[in-house]
Parts: sequence; C-alpha cells; structure tokens
Amino acid sequence: MSVRLAVTLSAFFLLVTAASAAPVDLGRAEGSLVINGKSTPLRFAYARYDNSVLEGSARDLVVLLTDRQVAPSALANSSELLRLESGGQLVLVEVRLTESGQPVRLAFHKGKKSISAMQFDAKSIVVTAAAVEGTVGIDHILLGDKVVIRVRFRAPIGAGSVSIPAPEIVDATTMFTPPPRSQQSGAHALPRGGGEPGKVWRAYDAALRKNDNATLFQLVTAAAADRLRSDRTVSMKVAFRPRKVEIVSGNVNGDIATLQVRGTALKTGSTATTRIGTVTLKKEYGAWKVDDEEWKTAQSF
Repeated sequence: MSVRLAVTLSAFFLLVTAASAAPVDLGRAEGSLVINGKSTPLRFAYARYDNSVLEGSARDLVVLLTDRQVAPSALANSSELLRLESGGQLVLVEVRLTESGQPVRLAFHKGKKSISAMQFDAKSIVVTAAAVEGTVGIDHILLGDKVVIRVRFRAPIGAGSVSIPAPEIVDATTMFTPPPRSQQSGAHALPRGGGEPGKVWRAYDAALRKNDNATLFQLVTAAAADRLRSDRTVSMKVAFRPRKVEIVSGNVNGDIATLQVRGTALKTGSTATTRIGTVTLKKEYGAWKVDDEEWKTAQSF
C-alpha cells in the first residue's frame, strides 16, 4: 500500500513539475498581481516597441500583462488604456525592457495611483523578431502595501507604441510624489531626454558641479536662488552629488515640469550606489527654471 502511494505521489509531482515547466502559449501570461494578499490573475500578454526612456538607447520593448483581453484599438491608444485601467475595467502591469531584454521599469496602478519600480526581477528573457518571453517579478513593501508580482509570459511583438503615460518612480522604500498639478489630466509625457526642461536641468547640473554661480542663478527660480544663497552646505552636497546622471522620464503640465533622474553615487569600497531623483522645474517669465531637486538611494529588492 505504501509503495503504491509512493508511486502515485511521485507521478503526481512529476506531472506538476512538467506542467510548471510547460511553455506559455503565445499571447498568454501565467501569474498574478497581489496587493496585501488580494490577488488578480494576469492571463494575457502583449508587446510593442516604444521610444526609449533611457538616453543613448533608440527604443525599449514594452510588455503589457493584463487580466483580460484588450481590443487592438485600445492597445494602439494609450489614453484608452489609461482610462480602462484607472476606471477599474482593466488590471495592467507594464514591463519596460531594453531591446536585449534588460529590465528598465515595471509599472502598475493601485486604485487611481500609478506606481513604478525601477528595480525588479527579469529572468530568462528571450527576444526574437516575433515575440518576447520570460519571467518578471517583484516582492516588496511599497507605500505600506505588500506587493508581489510573479508572471511568466510569451507576448507577440506588434508595431507602434503602447506605453501608458510615465508613472512616478518608486525605489525600494519610497514613492517620489510629483507636484499636485502633474497628476491632473492635462499632464503629458516629455520626449526622451526631457525636452527643453531636460536641457535646462543638464545645464544646471553642469554649472553646479563647476561652481559657476553666474550661470547657476540664471537657471533656477527666484525661490530656489534664495535657498541656494542661504544654504551653507552646497559645496558638500556637490561633492556627494551622483555621477553619470541621466533623465529616465518626465512630464509637463502647464508651467510645471517634473523629471525622474538617476545617477551613481561615489563608491563605498567596491560597491557603486544608484540614486534616484525627482526634479521640479517651473516657468518664470517664459523660461524653464529649476525649482527643486530631491535625491534618494535606491535599495536592492
């Protein structure tokens, strides 16, 4: 009896193992988005190429993992996707990868709040001319909520852009909340590199590093200039300012622009630390000026 039971159990576990290793059908996903124990299955997968959010790269591969099928007309319309998602009619996880399959950004919504993580697992990613497949995941506390995503997928690669408007960035522990106006419906994404606000911030960054105060004060708002004049720790902040900075994404709403940036901090021993920042720019007398900048350390998941 025990031998028969052992054989039966062995056969069962072999079947489970074989099933878990079976390839995912094209256009399908297997996994879930779990927030505080509430699980939503993710069953469908779509992919398109999109303009890269990283400087020096031509394009990214964007994978959409959803709980239900999405009409082709909606896939081709980022506003419609956002409407369905924010209205609770669609659960969607956007996975942005480089053309070679390296992780760039993972994004989803919690209610009407868009959340993005720049550090997540992306394993066994295989990109061909027609499809992309692999496994992505994250397991972390975000804004006090336990978030777990584990999904295997195999998505056909279509044409055109499917990316939803760039969400705010979340590192291991902190969401960087943009100014209230940037959350309004009038906000739109800036082009790769940050457009004109991006140019101003790069000039500001260069002037700050060179201690070129004449140029620096021309690139900041009046309020920021007052803060700089009274800040006795500017030189120390410059010394520890991240290197190799790049603009990841950005959006603009009227006279306010928000950039999401990242860079590498000074090495401690042999380890380089990635830092993530939020830059706010405002228009004064028709010109973009840097108003505020906040940097935080990105921790590994």
